[in-house]
Amino acid sequence: AVPAVIFTLPEIATVGMTLEEALEKGYEAVSGRFPFQALGKSIATMDTEGFAEVITDKRTGQILGAQVVGHEASTLIAEMALAIANELTLDCLTDTIHAHPTVAEAWLEAGLLANDTPIHFPPKKRR
Repeated sequence: AVPAVIFTLPEIATVGMTLEEALEKGYEAVSGRFPFQALGKSIATMDTEGFAEVITDKRTGQILGAQVVGHEASTLIAEMALAIANELTLDCLTDTIHAHPTVAEAWLEAGLLANDTPIHFPPKKRR
C-alpha cells in the first residue's frame, strides 16, 4: 500500500481504500472515525483540527484503508500503510498498546469505533 500525503495546513494523508471504494468493490466495509478534538495529546498541544479514520472489512476484520487529516498526518499514515501491507486485522490494531498521550492513539480509538466498542463515545444504537 502506497500512502499519499498532501502537505497543507492541516496535513492530509490516505492509504488503501476509502469507505466508498471498499463498498463498490463488494466488501462489507465499515469505518471508524475519531476526531482529534477528543484526543488528549491534541488538546494538550492545541492541534485539535482533524480526524483519523480506519476502514475495515466487517466479515474478515482486515484493514482496507485509512485517512487522516491533521497535525502530523504525514507521519501517522505509516502505521496504517504497514497494517495494510501486512494484511492486518482490526483486532491487531485494537490489541496494540498505543502510548498515552500521543496522537497515534487516534488509530486505536478509530479502530474501536469501527468495531463498535468505543471507549470515549457511546456505542451505536442497536435496532
